[in-house]
Amino acid sequence: MKVLIKSISNEQSFQISYHSINQNHSIHLNNLCADSHMNDTHVLYVCLSNSMGDGPLSFAHYFHIQSSTPIDISISSLSLSVLSSTEILVKWSINRIVTLIGYRIRWIAGNDTNKEKNLIASYNDSSVVLDNLIPFTVYKIVINVFNINGDGPIHEADLVRTDEDGM
Repeated sequence: MKVLIKSISNEQSFQISYHSINQNHSIHLNNLCADSHMNDTHVLYVCLSNSMGDGPLSFAHYFHIQSSTPIDISISSLSLSVLSSTEILVKWSINRIVTLIGYRIRWIAGNDTNKEKNLIASYNDSSVVLDNLIPFTVYKIVINVFNINGDGPIHEADLVRTDEDGM
């Protein structure tokens, strides 16, 4: 069986491979699109092939090669700075930057787990300001990396307290 694959996001030629058909009339494809970007859309055609030539191509099938859960990408440092009675600056660094991830920042006032709030930051961010916080309140702040397939490890900061209201 002849298999033709290419990314529809660029004009490269088809990647062509030949495979034997198993007893259950299937083929196993591995190491597909090794030089492609994750989550690109690819098109796949198959046809029967022998020494005399190729048969007709099948209908096109479209697929994505997805990135895995980012368990190997982690927050390497996390620091908090109280800016005011209602704002905290959260800064972090990561062990390596990958464009298909985001950061999930969550915070809880005191021990009130029913009022957890969260914020999503882009892969190219390295800090956010949490605002509209309650003055003179202790907050627990955690951050983790995530992508479409799941969450990476959680990095938890030390507890921090906002300033007293300066009325």
